[in-house]
Amino acid sequence: MTLAAPESLSGEVWPIHPKPLDDELLSSWMIRIARAYGVKPSSFWNQFWPMADISFAIIDHGLKEGLLRLLSGKMSVSYETTANTTLLPFASADHMLLRATRLRFCPCRLAQDVTPYFRRRWQMLPMLVCEVHSILLLAACQQCRERLHPELVPIEAASIASCYRCGHDLRQSTTHPIPRSKKYERWLAFQGRLLKLMDGHTPGS
Repeated sequence: MTLAAPESLSGEVWPIHPKPLDDELLSSWMIRIARAYGVKPSSFWNQFWPMADISFAIIDHGLKEGLLRLLSGKMSVSYETTANTTLLPFASADHMLLRATRLRFCPCRLAQDVTPYFRRRWQMLPMLVCEVHSILLLAACQQCRERLHPELVPIEAASIASCYRCGHDLRQSTTHPIPRSKKYERWLAFQGRLLKLMDGHTPGS
């Protein structure tokens, strides 16, 4: 399916403009927007941001102010809210500078989502456990062991919570509860402090 000519979406706010979900990662949001138009994310965004090919693997980590302003205007979302879908608000927190090199997720959270999406908190290297379900975060498809690339998930797939390579539903992944031990209790307490710090870097949270 081809995208309508850019001039047909040249209004200040695009006709379909999904808002970022709670703690949603920029790349996740951009992929959902493209899929709402029935177009592959790379094809969609390269029409509206022709400066360079968009790499969804790194876009969450670097500042592209023009792109953020484009999103802000077309999605009718404040620039501050748009910028806070990236990992940049944590740049002043030294212990949070280390980000996961692979996209990570909690199968249970994805299964509970009406619209599955990827969270920012999952990408912080110290965040190893889902604070809601006390299970280890995953970083690959359990069927084929391939790392996640939601931007490559076929448009016909039900959601981005799928493996682009084998089609496995990530929501059906086997979960691994953390052991009951003082070590993990301390780790959960540490994660809790990080989450409070994250909330402090997110306006309105």
